[in-house]
Amino acid sequence: MKKLKEDSHKKIDWSNRILLLVDDDFSSSSLIKEILADTKINIIVAQTGQKAILTMQTTENISIVLLDIKLPEIDGFEVCKKMREINSTIPIIAYTALNLNEIAKRWKTVRFDDILLKPICIKGLFNILNKYLQVDN
Repeated sequence: MKKLKEDSHKKIDWSNRILLLVDDDFSSSSLIKEILADTKINIIVAQTGQKAILTMQTTENISIVLLDIKLPEIDGFEVCKKMREINSTIPIIAYTALNLNEIAKRWKTVRFDDILLKPICIKGLFNILNKYLQVDN
């Protein structure tokens, strides 16, 4: 895999975008925030599925959701279903360390737009966000 050009993401300005990051692992969410810091994207972190659903209900203009599958209380599959009831058009990206076989079993019952596997691949993260945020740089 080609290495991401150093600092290529610094040209991206997502200051008018909001990312809802749903992950109960503080180190994972901190890493995502650090990787995306130069883009100026507004990041809201929800550490549980219930908090993510509440955030979706109470926050306008969320641009994209990065949703961990393995969460306390309600798993990411159920959170995605409930989020779709609130907003059927927002891009929801599954963000998980589960293997693809585990995900495939439930994928068809949930409408994720894409998947990003852990450990995080910086280039993959930027490719997916660019795809759904439709940035023309």
